[in-house]
Amino acid sequence: MGLFSKKSNPAPGSFLPRTELLSRLLALDDRGPFSISPGVDTDLLITNEAVNKSWATGKKKVSYQARLLLDEATATAYFWELLKESSSGLQFSIGVEKTRIKGKELFRSISEKGYGLNGQPVYDYQFDYGSLREALKQMIEQSGWSFKLVLTQGKTKR
Repeated sequence: MGLFSKKSNPAPGSFLPRTELLSRLLALDDRGPFSISPGVDTDLLITNEAVNKSWATGKKKVSYQARLLLDEATATAYFWELLKESSSGLQFSIGVEKTRIKGKELFRSISEKGYGLNGQPVYDYQFDYGSLREALKQMIEQSGWSFKLVLTQGKTKR
């Protein structure tokens, strides 16, 4: 079964128990470039470092983090995410970025290649974090839970 494969929906009014849904979500760790692990003050931590390179005249880092908290009393999954980019120094880069906004959801895919002053490639990456959110949302909703995107990290803490 692929990352985007569908499973059958539970009966109306019922939802998968929290522990079983967590197990299914943790199993996604084997299917993609993201690291999915249990959290200390939340249910799941999701991370990815798309690029982290340094060269003689600069550096570039792109990292992603997300948190998911499951509230069994309301059968709601609260999801928060952050994409952090930083770069410094001298570089030349070529890339394509596609961004789409739907309500408070941002869908963004990036493909970028960077070159140092000598013309040698220093990094090359592709990243689409909207696809991860959609895969999680689909699995959560098919399990009978509601999915809620939150804007502050605090709403995903116990």
